[in-house]
Amino acid sequence: MEAKLERQKIVERDDFTFDEREHIAAKSHHKCAHCGKEVYFGYGATVDHFVPLNKGGTNRDINLIMLCNDCNKEKGQLIVDPEDYLEYLNEKDMERLKGYFNSYT
Repeated sequence: MEAKLERQKIVERDDFTFDEREHIAAKSHHKCAHCGKEVYFGYGATVDHFVPLNKGGTNRDINLIMLCNDCNKEKGQLIVDPEDYLEYLNEKDMERLKGYFNSYT
């Protein structure tokens, strides 16, 4: 049984380095993890906190995905099942995020 992650109320966003953003982008092969549109940071890509900070999400790598501006606005503060929402997230990171999601819910 996987250990339950403790919820943290973090309302401040981190500034991400170039290397951190590249790592986040690689999780979905440099595409929006939801719609698959090819985007780049500075040109339509955003770092999304899959579980929003104001709902107990964290700034940890496990909770960070790349979404295009449109999908990020559409998702907003929702907490959705990653398996139903993130078509383009690679398998390894999907498994990690599902574990995080399940420990959250």
